[in-house]
Amino acid sequence: MLESEVDRYRVIDTDTHVIEPYDLWTSRLDVGKWGDKVPHVRWDEALQEDAWYFGEKRVGAAAAAAQAGWREFPPHHPRRLDDVDPGTWEGSARLNVMDKYGIWAAVLYPNVAGFGAGKMLTMGDHELMRSPLTASSRSWPCRSGTSTPPNKRSGAASTTATRG
Repeated sequence: MLESEVDRYRVIDTDTHVIEPYDLWTSRLDVGKWGDKVPHVRWDEALQEDAWYFGEKRVGAAAAAAQAGWREFPPHHPRRLDDVDPGTWEGSARLNVMDKYGIWAAVLYPNVAGFGAGKMLTMGDHELMRSPLTASSRSWPCRSGTSTPPNKRSGAASTTATRG
């Protein structure tokens, strides 16, 4: 297609996943009130990887779902976010990836809050169970850096990311 034809079409990625940043919940929820019950990441010495914990309960490898650009095949996976493309977990970097591939908008699904939502129901305290989901839905809206139009936006928690 000619460039003018490509510009007429808006590509929308309808099934992409984001990796929750490690401080997503510890920076947005009252750790003083709930302590380590707040979803958090810590190093799992036994498995030699960062892992998500709800209290003392390990719920999964923190960077395992960040497969974009990862050069090994499952069951091998990244051990920490430092090993993966920031576009899998950081808003501005994600917008740059969207630009690279000509994606105008994306429906973003969280991994821990999405696939782990059932595990959040085991936290016991009803307010605590709701809080991570509320914090997740506010975490991804962002404006891009200088390399992209100022009206381009991204959002998560099963919302649509669009440009202006």
